[in-house]
Amino acid sequence: MKLGVWPKRILFVLAAIFLVATFVHASWIAPTPRGMPKLIAHRALGQPLLQHGATGDEECLAARIEEPYHDFFEDTPKSAQKASYTGANLVEINVLPTGDGDLVLFHDDDLKCRTGKDGKVSETSVEDLKKLDIAWGYVTEDGAHPLRGKGVGKLPTLDETLDQARQPQYLFHLLSDDPADADLLAEKLKAAPRAVRENEHAFVGEGMSIKRLIELFPDAWVLDLDRARACTSEYMKTGWLTLVPEACENGTLLVPINRQWMFAGWPNRTISRMEEVGAKIVVVGPYDGEHVTYGLDLPEQFHDIPNSFNGYILVDDLYILGPALRPSLNRWGNEERDRMTEVLDRRRKARD
Repeated sequence: MKLGVWPKRILFVLAAIFLVATFVHASWIAPTPRGMPKLIAHRALGQPLLQHGATGDEECLAARIEEPYHDFFEDTPKSAQKASYTGANLVEINVLPTGDGDLVLFHDDDLKCRTGKDGKVSETSVEDLKKLDIAWGYVTEDGAHPLRGKGVGKLPTLDETLDQARQPQYLFHLLSDDPADADLLAEKLKAAPRAVRENEHAFVGEGMSIKRLIELFPDAWVLDLDRARACTSEYMKTGWLTLVPEACENGTLLVPINRQWMFAGWPNRTISRMEEVGAKIVVVGPYDGEHVTYGLDLPEQFHDIPNSFNGYILVDDLYILGPALRPSLNRWGNEERDRMTEVLDRRRKARD
């Protein structure tokens, strides 16, 4: 059966549109990105969470840890230092205000989940917070509490964290919506023994406090999570029309590792477009249709990221993945290497 004139014309137009779109979004003809990927240690070096089956909105994330294979706790100076030595370009730490006007490193304002005590960080003094066991709430899949009693007195103030001889580059996650807490954070950073320079560290959060940090640190990378989500969802639509959303300007694009194909021009063309508007790109963990599953926690996930990618990669288990990406940092002996292999085997089996 022969096609009529109009069907032929329509097919020709569609083919032409396809060819133009292919050329416009072609990654291989975009400028080759300069630089290497940079690692963000999500929660510094914390106890790895059970990612399979996670919904991202559990009330108590501490009740979802794997069987411990190291003794580091998230949001501690020891953990931050180790993350820096293990290849982190940025170390994420969670910051909360206390009841007596200080700032401490802790993940939840509600103390019950992680310490077993009633109350809130924002209503408790530093003196009382330091009496708590920050490892009390860690629970493995079989209901055990293998770290209980080992975190007593280990909840640090921000000042104690900043008062270190070797300072990692931090991603400060301010878990407060009060602009006054942003002012206090800025005050402490500028008064630290080695005052924070804006091109060294970064900030993440949402709401009024993060907007205040943008004002206080105009030259720093301030990851406004609300704008980042808007940038991501809008670019997946308008990017195919070569349009970069306003939310991406001086903002952040979040790219789930299993949805890279959804971003027009990925990787080189996307990188070029974001660089033109001053935006950063962060590759994050898998997206299951409803939630992003934290950061990367398997070495083979690095193979899914293009070699030309020069942005940030969110990593949940830097203890294993840091040396996997950068072998020069691998200081493991045979016994520890065997233990890490067992950990990864269990993790992969849980995903099957």
